[in-house]
Amino acid sequence: MNTGKILLSVVAGFCSLFVFILGAEPFEAPGNSVQEDLAGSIAVALYLAVCQFLVARNSGRGLRANWPTLAAMVAPLLAICLIMVDSSRFLILLAGCIGSLAGALAAHLGTAPASAHAVPNRQAAWRVVLRVGAGLYL
Repeated sequence: MNTGKILLSVVAGFCSLFVFILGAEPFEAPGNSVQEDLAGSIAVALYLAVCQFLVARNSGRGLRANWPTLAAMVAPLLAICLIMVDSSRFLILLAGCIGSLAGALAAHLGTAPASAHAVPNRQAAWRVVLRVGAGLYL
């Protein structure tokens, strides 16, 4: 496995806390609102899905080869959630795991050919990512 991809995954995992803050900022209310937590978690899921897709899209070895980058992307998020005292930490961790896995699956769809002579359908993978993102945004 390429150590550069793993390092990039760790950096993306650390930046997910800032993405949560930016996603939750428009819905900030006094106290701990559910809308704020959900908006931040959706932002984290979308961010990590796109990051994982970009990291894993050119690895033609299949989904099993993406496990080190998945673990490297979620590990900083897990460390941040263990330090947090807020009640939304489990929601952030769940959203991060789902987003990373969705990005890896979309990358697998875009690079894994159905047969020996098939061309990978990268446009279909991007359509999946964009549709999921639009659905979560709405």
